[in-house]
Amino acid sequence: IVDREEADLLFDLNDAVSGKTGTSPRFGALFVEGVSAHVLEDEATPGVVDEDEGAYVVGRIEGDGTVDANEKALLVNLWARGTTLPTGLQGLINTHINW
Repeated sequence: IVDREEADLLFDLNDAVSGKTGTSPRFGALFVEGVSAHVLEDEATPGVVDEDEGAYVVGRIEGDGTVDANEKALLVNLWARGTTLPTGLQGLINTHINW
């Protein structure tokens, strides 16, 4: 299980490397899997992105003013794996993902 501190670290690292050349694609996979595990594999609501988790993801993604490729991949992964998504997160997905 990935805790909030670890998910914050992943977001901080992602923000630091976003848009920089030479960033390993492995980091993108680590970011998506780690943050997804944080919100989807918790004991309280497994498989569900609850309101608190959704607000956390939305706040972290919107916090730096850009939605980068890794964050878009995270949104797609949460949409694909989550059985329930809160409206705020669903709105962010609908805004930034071209289906």
